Amino acid sequence: MSKPEIKEKVGGYLFSWKEEQIAIDVSRLKSHSDGMLKGELIITTSKADYNPHLSGGAFNFSGPQARRNLSKGLYEKESKLLTRKAWDEILEQLCMNVLRLERQGHPVKEIWTNADIKPPEYLVWPILPKFQPTILYGDGGVGKSELALIIATCLTLPWHENPLGLRVNSHKGVKVLYLDWESHENLVTWRLKCLCRGFGLPDYCINYIQCDQTFSDILPETQQKIVDLGIECVVIDSVGAAVSGDLNDAQTATGLIQRHLRQLNCTPLLIGHVVKGKDNGERTPFGSIFWRNAARSAWEMKATRPQKNTLEVGLFHRKANESEISDPLGFRIVFDRSEERTTVNRIEVRDTELAGELPLIERIRDFLQDGAHTCEEIAEGVGATSNYVKTVLNRNKRLFVRTNPEEKRPVKWGLLYESSVS
Repeated sequence: MSKPEIKEKVGGYLFSWKEEQIAIDVSRLKSHSDGMLKGELIITTSKADYNPHLSGGAFNFSGPQARRNLSKGLYEKESKLLTRKAWDEILEQLCMNVLRLERQGHPVKEIWTNADIKPPEYLVWPILPKFQPTILYGDGGVGKSELALIIATCLTLPWHENPLGLRVNSHKGVKVLYLDWESHENLVTWRLKCLCRGFGLPDYCINYIQCDQTFSDILPETQQKIVDLGIECVVIDSVGAAVSGDLNDAQTATGLIQRHLRQLNCTPLLIGHVVKGKDNGERTPFGSIFWRNAARSAWEMKATRPQKNTLEVGLFHRKANESEISDPLGFRIVFDRSEERTTVNRIEVRDTELAGELPLIERIRDFLQDGAHTCEEIAEGVGATSNYVKTVLNRNKRLFVRTNPEEKRPVKWGLLYESSVS
């Protein structure tokens, strides 16, 4: 019995026994909670006068009984092709090698301080760090999918001179794959068409798949499409529909972000809804706090009350692992349905109903533009406790200063430099 030649492929392996002229394609491998490694295989032969396809389907690589049953079936189907003993040996070699390859993990590497490694990069600054999972979450109807399509547009063209203040860090078009569990191809195409017309852009396209299976089910095929098409960014809209597990279960979040998405070898943008968290009512993405913990960057998207065909939205950077927290971003989206145009412009969040969502230091700076105030007056004006305001004032004396002598009461605070207020 010859030893197999083993080639690693996207999402699996290809085994071939040259002397026996047998090949086995292994894919869709998955380790289960009971320790079993399962997947799919397709067995073919290159021998003349035989149907090339011998067998295929789901297979338990950890189960001896599964090997015996398959060996028996293959021998009974084509008794003259190989002996029963040969089939036993082939399947034994197959299973032991697959188990070894899947469980050996990544090799140990030495990482040196003098390595020529660049700082973390962005595909689209400040929203999308390269190769790092970013979560964009918010209530339904706040424009998350619209923003995802705008980001896809910026990358595809690439659109450097966009009026949104988004910096595209590539001089060539970046291919985007939009995985859609929420909508329909025609609706997404129409939205993209409206954006193209609204901005007066040349015609362009993005790669799109309408999904009705879970992400883990389509992972092997998606990996192959990413390689074949040269995809560099994947949009998952939305995560709640893409996973099969409980959104409140930490394993659901870590399974998708820390295992499945890493296998894509590209930059993922996750779209999802919000729930009220358990910590002081904080709004967090999806269910478990692990959704935000596992992501490297998290943006919450909020909108003002819609007025006719206009929506004003704010993006608030809630988490960043590889950079500083970015300032909030504001956009005004105008939907002109009759003309099939959508326009988007940058606005200041402080000029909208979402001003109360700004960081407290920003709200205090805005409030003090009209002059000095006591801590209590500031607290009432910005909607925070006086103790919290006092802490911020004392920690940021490069921005705020007492405007009356220390012995005089009540103490008033003002801006140290008027020029520091934007």
